[in-house]
Amino acid sequence: MKTISTLAVVAVLLGPGLSLAQDAEKPSENAKLAATSTPKNAIAVKLHVTVSKYQSEKKVSSVPFTVSLTDNNIWNRIRAGARVPIPMATMTPNATGPTPYNYEQVGLSIDSRAISLPSGAFQVEMNASDTSVVAGEQATAGAAGAPVFRTISVASTTVLKDGQTTQLSTATDPISGLVMRVDVTLNVSK
Repeated sequence: MKTISTLAVVAVLLGPGLSLAQDAEKPSENAKLAATSTPKNAIAVKLHVTVSKYQSEKKVSSVPFTVSLTDNNIWNRIRAGARVPIPMATMTPNATGPTPYNYEQVGLSIDSRAISLPSGAFQVEMNASDTSVVAGEQATAGAAGAPVFRTISVASTTVLKDGQTTQLSTATDPISGLVMRVDVTLNVSK
């Protein structure tokens, strides 16, 4: 009932090249939108996010992130992970040549945004997803020799004031009992 830690997979596959990308999929589009839609009086906030995993009551991992954003309703994306190669089956036995691969994304994805409220608090919306490769007894549930992937996802909305912390979400993998908790602290940047 052990899993290969997402961070271990990331560290092995990426080595020193590990990077976090904020909205890496469309950086120029997001920058244009922010430049044209961010009012001069936009409020900058930082979300301190900790994604922790527990097996029973034992903490097996804890990954902190800091997300800087404004209250302009633009989504911020963080992607930390790697693409794991999966050999494709060949149609002809004893085929020669390179083995073709498909790639499966593993790691942590966090999408978040903040919207200021008239009360001075902020509505914080967050989607977090963690995908990892399963090892050991649980991996035998897949086809012989094929890797098994576990995904735990949470989506939540809360209201936070400056300096306030909350446990935004928890989710439990029904197969392994692995629990993912997402804790968030909001700080208004001065």
